[in-house]
Amino acid sequence: MVSRGFRDAGYDIVWIDDCWARNSRNSSGSLVPDPERWPFGLKAVADYVHSRGMKLGLYGDIGTETCMGYPGLAGHFQQDANQLAEFGIDAFKVDGCHADVKDMAEAYPALGRALNATGRPIIYSCSWPDYERSSSVSVNFSHVANVCNSWRIFWDVQAGQYAKTQDHRFDCVAGVLEFFATGSTNASWMYSPDCPGDWRPNNHPANVSIAEMVGAAGPGNFNDADMLPIGANFTMDPHGHVIPVTSFTVAQARSAFSLWAVLASPLMIGGDVRSMEQQFVDVWLNPHLIAVSQDELGLQGTRVRGGVNDCQVWRRQLVAGALLFVALNNGRGQCLGGSDPGSQGWEGPNPLAYTDQDCPNVGCLVGDLATCQASCWEQAGCNALNVGDGGCCMRACASDKVGNPTGTVKDNVSYRLRDAVRQANITVTWSELGLSPNATMLARDLHTGNDLGAHTGTITVGVLATDSAAVRLVPK
Repeated sequence: MVSRGFRDAGYDIVWIDDCWARNSRNSSGSLVPDPERWPFGLKAVADYVHSRGMKLGLYGDIGTETCMGYPGLAGHFQQDANQLAEFGIDAFKVDGCHADVKDMAEAYPALGRALNATGRPIIYSCSWPDYERSSSVSVNFSHVANVCNSWRIFWDVQAGQYAKTQDHRFDCVAGVLEFFATGSTNASWMYSPDCPGDWRPNNHPANVSIAEMVGAAGPGNFNDADMLPIGANFTMDPHGHVIPVTSFTVAQARSAFSLWAVLASPLMIGGDVRSMEQQFVDVWLNPHLIAVSQDELGLQGTRVRGGVNDCQVWRRQLVAGALLFVALNNGRGQCLGGSDPGSQGWEGPNPLAYTDQDCPNVGCLVGDLATCQASCWEQAGCNALNVGDGGCCMRACASDKVGNPTGTVKDNVSYRLRDAVRQANITVTWSELGLSPNATMLARDLHTGNDLGAHTGTITVGVLATDSAAVRLVPK
């Protein structure tokens, strides 16, 4: 975190998730850090993290057990809060796996009072609204904002163990964005078979008021869209086993990061920064997007145009009359000009037929499909395609290095193509951004830092599939 520049860029909390404690409390009722994981205790860990100029965060559950079955906080609020302060903890994420949703509106504030009573400043991150929403309990965002510094409100962003391709994985992220745009969980397209099995309408049935959700956000109070797996090269299954995964493409990473900046969501790294490829480190460390993400007004942005099958435009008000807009080409039919045979790309026989000999450097092993996919996709350096019945994934990269997938599978069954070199020219109008049509604004590309000059009334940006344009507008 320090040597690769993350701390100095503002990523100053190291957050320990579930499973840090032993399976039971001690005879005094205190939580016990697992001695195998923390042989010198958590106070020593906190002291070291503080010595590096960073903060330490920890995880708990408001109920009787954590999501992975470790001791919960119920019945021990003040005792555990005092212990956190003794450890030197600076941030606390509190889940709700084993608690009655009907009790959360009283339990989370009670824990907040216990944390405050310690006298130690501790960032309080709650999962309370997400459990209420998914249980069809109305969320009182004003109440939540008075108690918590940030709060989860929708499903987890997955690193990719459920997604066959990078495009499928971005569909899962798009589902999170669709909720933040509409407040609805009822759109059937959001529940891809490549996303986790519990991401289903019957398990996430409730809608929320976008106006109330957005209105609750501000300095010290943020809707948390979850960590982002940008640059992640592994994830964990429900049993704690490590699963190698391929990360987003750089374009998808830029898009997700830009939209999290629009949402004013906390930026949390869901990957191992020690082994992360530099191209993804560069996304995380983009100073222009970090600056607007941390804008002092703290206002959450909203979508002002588009939907699942359209180009999208998102807007966020910044300090001193400035604006951030993000134009997203989600890679779906209408955003690509409507010329695709299918709404999500092309389906059909591949005109190119490759065999094992055409990809000699990939070294796939037929039969080990998961390993084959990860190995092929990583070494080929292109977006992944669907794989045939047990076959090895055979790839070829476009010579232009843009990421245009032109490969096929060994058995040449079919392919699913999102044409990454096709560009959508998206014209953004001042009226949809809430600006006077006669206003002249200075534009800056936040992906590159390049100035785009002065514009009046409109601005047009060219965006490749699953990529985005992030532009800051400042009054001239």
